[in-house]
Amino acid sequence: MIIVSGDIAFSGAAPEYAAAESFLLADIRDALLDEGCGYADVIVAPEITIAYFKPDDAARGILVDHIVNEGSVDLSTNLADQCTAVQKHFFDFAAEITKAEAIYSHPLWTEHEFNFLGTTIRISALNAAWMSRIPEKKGELVFPVDDFISCVDADCALRIAVIHHPISWYCESSFHPLRGVLQSRFDLVLSGHVHTDATLQQDLATVGTCTYFEAAALQPHSKSEAAGFSVLRLDRQGCRIVKKPHQILDGSKIMRLPDIEMPIPDGGARLTGTSSLTPTFQNVLRDPGGNFIHPEKAQIFLDDIFVFPEVSDRAAEDERDFSAERLLKLDEHKQRILFIGDEKAGKTTLLLEAFREWHLQGCFPIYVRASELKIRKDRELEHQFSTIARSQYTDAKHFETASLSKRMVLIDDIDDLPGGRTNLHALIEYCDKHFARTFVTATT
Repeated sequence: MIIVSGDIAFSGAAPEYAAAESFLLADIRDALLDEGCGYADVIVAPEITIAYFKPDDAARGILVDHIVNEGSVDLSTNLADQCTAVQKHFFDFAAEITKAEAIYSHPLWTEHEFNFLGTTIRISALNAAWMSRIPEKKGELVFPVDDFISCVDADCALRIAVIHHPISWYCESSFHPLRGVLQSRFDLVLSGHVHTDATLQQDLATVGTCTYFEAAALQPHSKSEAAGFSVLRLDRQGCRIVKKPHQILDGSKIMRLPDIEMPIPDGGARLTGTSSLTPTFQNVLRDPGGNFIHPEKAQIFLDDIFVFPEVSDRAAEDERDFSAERLLKLDEHKQRILFIGDEKAGKTTLLLEAFREWHLQGCFPIYVRASELKIRKDRELEHQFSTIARSQYTDAKHFETASLSKRMVLIDDIDDLPGGRTNLHALIEYCDKHFARTFVTATT
């Protein structure tokens, strides 16, 4: 499989893509087939070209500024179509160069599925460059990844994302959701743009393990950048990835660099889900809890400013502080977590962040304010939790029918629970029966 994550054309004109098509098909793909490769295809990720920045595209610049200021985009409008109109020649090129028919196609996301000897591989090409501009500032790209969650729910042995801009180029409101989806749903992420060959396998407690490959450029902009490419060998039986980097010297001589070997993340352990949240509860999850002002952004969301607090474990012998992010790590054991802090310690914010992170992993959490619960019988509790689930999920059946291992409850301000100790005991007993994890906050 030939995967291109870097810039293909300079101006975005059709003749440039015609030259690229000849190079990728005749010089690379056909050469692989002649060498005895049983199957070869080409997957390309949309890139930046100067066509984005012509004077007659001033309207596009206004739209991009608007999206950056909002930190989000409504794909039910035609904003994505307007911003990607300048990529017409790329889309025509991609349709010609890839033999396999896409199982899903959108201006911002293309999904392909391949089956090799009974092993299913899915490759997602994300259009990160859909709102690129000059000057392009790091941390300003917006990508509505939540709109494409259904694309990554299907079972497969290996899932690969191809995206031009590395994760660090996205604004805070996109960074956290995009990072969560890449980490929790993908095994490999292949990116370009920075022209520097790099490899990173990242294991985040809240979202899982993923391997990132940033590609070198075949034709870098400056002499200080090394030209090169890499060959990735995936050994499913040995559960390892072998990266074989190559450097191009003087435009023609190829020098083999030392191999890099690492384990393939256990994709079978990844959690998936098809739930979606109501717009009202999405606003709750993103509410920063105050009126914040920033000169370059019209609205500030919780994603933009949230930082995990430092906490200590009172039950442990070693009470050294650690990041509360560790509390969100999932395992197969049922757990109770009690987070105690003063009134302004960020308890509610931490619960909302836990909800968002667990939901990204395909779990079905539910957020509850203890003061709103009225406990008399188990049936009444069940009815109340179902009512709350309907206010948080567009289809509460996903929550109600989920397996115990995927159900989590987050109870805010447990000390405000009406009825005292008797009701507290009944609530905890109910949660132990119906949820894999109970995360509770209380005020000191």
